[in-house]
Amino acid sequence: MKAPSYSIAAGHPIVLAIGLLVALVVAFRLLRTDLALSRSRRIASSLLAWLALLCAVLAAAEVELVRPADRMTVVVAADRSRSIDLVPEAERSLVEQLLSSEQKMLRDDRLGLVRFGASAALAQPLHAKGEGQPIVEPTIGRDATDLEAGIRRAVDEVLAGGGGRVLVVSDGVANRGDALAAAARARALGVPVDVVVWNQQVLPDVRVVAARGPTLADEGETIEVRAVVHTPPRPNAAAGRTVDVEVKVSRDGVHVKTFLTKVASGEDVIRFKDKPPEPGLHRYDVHVRPLDATIDASAEDNEATTFVRVRGPSTVLVLQKDESRAGPLRSALEAEGYRVVVRGRFGVPTELAELAAFDLVVLADIPAKDLIPSQMDALAKYVKDFGGGLLLLGSDSSMGPGGYARTPIEEISPVTFDLTKERRRSALTELIVIDYSGSMAARVEGNIMKIDLANEAAARAAALLGPGDKLGVWHVDTSVRETIPLGPVPPDAGKKIRSVGPGGGGIFIDLSLREGYKVLSREKENLRHMLLFSDGADAEERYDAPNLVKKATSMGITTSVIALGDGPDVPALEQMAKLGGGRFYLITDARKLPAVFAQETILAARSSIKEEEFVPHVRTSSPAIKGLPFNTAPPLRGYVVTQPKPRAQLVLDGVEGDPVLSLWPIGLGHVGAWTSDFTDQWAGGFIKWPGAAQLIVQLARELGRKSDEARVRLDATAKDGVLHVTAEPSGLSGASGLLHLRAHVEGPDGIARDVELLPGPGGTYVTDLPISAPGAYVVRATDVGDSGQGTQSAGLAAALLSRADELRPTGSDRRALERIAELTGGTVDGSLADVFTRRTGLRPTTLPLAPWLLPLALALMLLGVASRRLGVPRPIERAFAWVWSAPSRLVAARAESKTARAEKQITVTDAKVVQVALPKAQPRLDVDLAAQGPIATRPAEPARQAAGLAAAIAQKRREEKAHKQNAAPVIVKAERPARPAEPKAEAGASSLADLARKRREKKDGS
Repeated sequence: MKAPSYSIAAGHPIVLAIGLLVALVVAFRLLRTDLALSRSRRIASSLLAWLALLCAVLAAAEVELVRPADRMTVVVAADRSRSIDLVPEAERSLVEQLLSSEQKMLRDDRLGLVRFGASAALAQPLHAKGEGQPIVEPTIGRDATDLEAGIRRAVDEVLAGGGGRVLVVSDGVANRGDALAAAARARALGVPVDVVVWNQQVLPDVRVVAARGPTLADEGETIEVRAVVHTPPRPNAAAGRTVDVEVKVSRDGVHVKTFLTKVASGEDVIRFKDKPPEPGLHRYDVHVRPLDATIDASAEDNEATTFVRVRGPSTVLVLQKDESRAGPLRSALEAEGYRVVVRGRFGVPTELAELAAFDLVVLADIPAKDLIPSQMDALAKYVKDFGGGLLLLGSDSSMGPGGYARTPIEEISPVTFDLTKERRRSALTELIVIDYSGSMAARVEGNIMKIDLANEAAARAAALLGPGDKLGVWHVDTSVRETIPLGPVPPDAGKKIRSVGPGGGGIFIDLSLREGYKVLSREKENLRHMLLFSDGADAEERYDAPNLVKKATSMGITTSVIALGDGPDVPALEQMAKLGGGRFYLITDARKLPAVFAQETILAARSSIKEEEFVPHVRTSSPAIKGLPFNTAPPLRGYVVTQPKPRAQLVLDGVEGDPVLSLWPIGLGHVGAWTSDFTDQWAGGFIKWPGAAQLIVQLARELGRKSDEARVRLDATAKDGVLHVTAEPSGLSGASGLLHLRAHVEGPDGIARDVELLPGPGGTYVTDLPISAPGAYVVRATDVGDSGQGTQSAGLAAALLSRADELRPTGSDRRALERIAELTGGTVDGSLADVFTRRTGLRPTTLPLAPWLLPLALALMLLGVASRRLGVPRPIERAFAWVWSAPSRLVAARAESKTARAEKQITVTDAKVVQVALPKAQPRLDVDLAAQGPIATRPAEPARQAAGLAAAIAQKRREEKAHKQNAAPVIVKAERPARPAEPKAEAGASSLADLARKRREKKDGS
């Protein structure tokens, strides 16, 4: 069997090349540093430092070990859209097959899971057999199917795991994205996509395909609304068989009519007429229900929506806490032809589509605590992005006293409600005590913990205080945590407050009051105030609370209480606020806490309202006050103290120059602030003055949205995840009169988008915008012009993306999935449980070496430093010396080998020994041949004798060198061949004759 081949790959080859070059230069320099060290220490430290540098270079270059392995990486992309609910037991089958497939994985295999609907997200990361984390369903929209997003995300996960396959499990019914584009990308990246088709149940269903009406109509005009309805064929019914249906129509959320009709099988159109009661943008919802429920599998796709804009007099929305007190406003505006709608605190619009029906909104005395953040956001976007007008009226529950400081309303207001710049008021010392017991860990809408909202509220309250104020913030459960000790407001107060998480137990009220009042009693400021925030069902240990509050009140310390949730402790908390001379707030929606904290902080400062008679003074001229003789006007009796913003126009001021009427444009709209009111509280005599009605009318003209019907006719439709916008210029030849159109789109997800309208057929402007969240989309077109900045509003339209598209039982789209598999080289309908049995052979896998190289580099660097500073242990030093001297020892061994071969060539016939000795006292060469007598050599070999002498001399020099290094003397004895022993003399002549004969034979043989 052929052994697998290994290789090294670098993620950054250029870094590797430069790093190796630097390493060579460093190695050369290291050997020439620290010459005072011993040779072995210098070698050891230099080698360690160089190896550390080399490891760091390899890690920086992201060097990987590449080895072949029988490995499969499979990422399953499973459909989670709502249409999968039509597949019997789809989710249970998916989990079972995933578990079964994991049992067939090999050691190097990896498995992951991606879920997709309107978007795609990872549900289970790549893991080995038996090491998978529990499947966590991601938060993705289920009202659409985006196959492209699912395939792309799965391919990315496969590539991150070193390559493999994608397995798509879906019904194939996609209404978002381009699945074939994602498949082409997968093919280009070498990732096959297998598909498993989930088969929907084919069920009969009645659905409303679309509803359409005129985009623009005149006031009093009767309009026709059409609804396209699709009904299934009746079983065994003849062609043209009809279906009885009930049709319900709603306008702006209010039911207007119900009627029965018949529709033909297949697609048919239902028509009805209606007369919109007033100008503005109206929403029509059409709901169709078959009388035979057996032919309607899904009731959620039985409704469609269309929007119709009606031209007419401008419409004003007045938001007044007590609707009956809006009489003077209504009378003044209606007398000039305005259509006025008055609503209380429960009638504040929550969506832009509803606000778009009005040209001007008057926000009177509804406090911020009665609004949720999305309502304030909608008002701000209505002004800035859609050209609406907003008039803010003063009262003891609006502007600053109403808790609007640091909100979107203050951002668009021409005046600020901040106390930080106010110098005429007394300094405030405020201690905020926050319940951070275990109950505050509960989450509210938006997945936000209660404690986070309370902290945000306290942080905003801290931002409202000025340099002369003092603030303390405590978090209390069964003990006190001084998050911010009582003192001047620190610059990082908000950061410190927001960093506190939930504690445990319940809040101990007596402990909070006792310790808090003790600290406040040491302060000398006139205004000392405690704001206690507690869970309405978790306020514990309050046995002595009434006495503590009474005692604090007698010392001039006021106490206000905010209770979250209508729990059993609320009555006791409310009593504490009454005894403390403060205010009590019962909050059931934690999202309103920031507004309540801000409102209470401003009211505690006692400087946000000034109540005294005054006559407004004209500061600058404006069309809003044209022709009004304020010198003859009755006096006003009070107003809210504010500060004008730098770019605002201060038209009227009051006592000490405080703003009374301020105006400014912001975005596409205009905002005005009248800091007094328009009721009998502060303006009882003023509203009876004829100029008061004229002032309100002229303000409405100045601030209200300008008519834009003469510019373009704007239309918007939402279908299959695309918002299609068409703008048709009115009274112009094609697009000759418009230089540049841009559409601002506000969707139900709260995300604003700006898109260009491009020239289309017939002189129109068109654009398509991908959308995903079901709900209403409001489109405002503006004529940008050459400057590139929005200057003039050009049209308004709206469209609704229904979630019903995903619920229609259309059956599975098998062909779409087959094309994906064909394009990428994948398989169709392979079992998910057997995906790891279809092996593809060995594939390269990579092992990153950086996680090992970096610690090794650090260790080597530390060893190198230690070797220079502390020395090297003797055994390690000898080992380095032995390794370092290996090349020289190899050269010496080769030289000795050559010498030995030369010495073998010396033929010595004498038996005497040539000694080469190195005495300890005086090394010298002693070759004593004469003392041994003549040596018989062959006449032809004088060169060999010379070679022997040269070898002996070379050996002598080597021994001298070794002697200098304290080596022991080396004695090499070169023995000449022993002379044959002389035969013993024998008696008689025969012995002598034999000896002579042998010598002659030997001589002749040689």
